[in-house]
Amino acid sequence: MNSYVQPTSSRLKITTSDSSVEITNVINNSKWDILLLGLPLVIYWISFLYLSFTMIKKDLNSVYGYDTPSLLYIFPMLYLFGAILLTFAVVHRFTFSEIIYVSEKDIVISHRSRIFRRLWRYSAEHIQDLRTSTSPINHPLAFDYGAKTIMFGQGLSESEGKRILKEIQTRFSRYHENTL
Repeated sequence: MNSYVQPTSSRLKITTSDSSVEITNVINNSKWDILLLGLPLVIYWISFLYLSFTMIKKDLNSVYGYDTPSLLYIFPMLYLFGAILLTFAVVHRFTFSEIIYVSEKDIVISHRSRIFRRLWRYSAEHIQDLRTSTSPINHPLAFDYGAKTIMFGQGLSESEGKRILKEIQTRFSRYHENTL
């Protein structure tokens, strides 16, 4: 049996224009993952909140013989706040995408989800040594920006990072390794 392993396709979407390159890296955009992982976590948190609140209230009623003090409502509310934060974290994790916008003037790295958006803009005059990275946290691209190293391309493989680097350096001489 002579069958070959099929190569995986890239998750990247590269859009080029005359003055820029836009690279969209969709980490994972599956709604099924949210339902299968996030929903049980939220149900667990809410049910645990309900059970703990009713148990505390029952214990206080039996011990002191009066209704639950209003101060005790703070603890379940904090727990509910934690459940909401967990929900946002799960939704962000499974709808996250990173968009890299490269032009002759700057490199813009944008992290987006369905809920939040964060944008970093780096001036090209301060960017040095655009390269592939050997980062242990799986960011295959990096450049030096002043005294700091900026790593990006979260979740990309090394070959995808090399492909992006080649595309950027082919289009913009400013980011080519010999001119930095």
